[in-house]
Amino acid sequence: MTSARQFRTGWLAVVLAAAILVGCGHPEPASSTAALAHSYSVRGIIRQLPSHAGVPLLIEHEAIPDFTNIRGEPAPMAAMTMPFTLADGHLLESLDVGDMVRFEISVDWDSAPAVVIDSIEALPPTTRLELGRSAASKSP
Repeated sequence: MTSARQFRTGWLAVVLAAAILVGCGHPEPASSTAALAHSYSVRGIIRQLPSHAGVPLLIEHEAIPDFTNIRGEPAPMAAMTMPFTLADGHLLESLDVGDMVRFEISVDWDSAPAVVIDSIEALPPTTRLELGRSAASKSP
């Protein structure tokens, strides 16, 4: 009977040691991607409206000099044309291809898609944009 008691005591010691080791694990590093969510105000020209599933909203936008990459490092984004996803509930009914817009994007590297337009509004037709070539206006 003593060996059965010793076996149970030894097994209990192993289980307790394992629980202590798991409980003393290292915490997540402070630089997890969740802390790297950012918002940016951007201006551009609508180049394509989404007409059906699979056709993205394309916007030619100005540079985003303070853009931050997934590692939290500065990664200035040049002016370019790229597809965007609209946050749920945002409509583009009053906007058309060629319209100049100001839009707010949120970037959360832990989400899919990582970049989402939270709001979008038309700019006056006289607005001048810096699109990487010379300053541009509404002309396509």
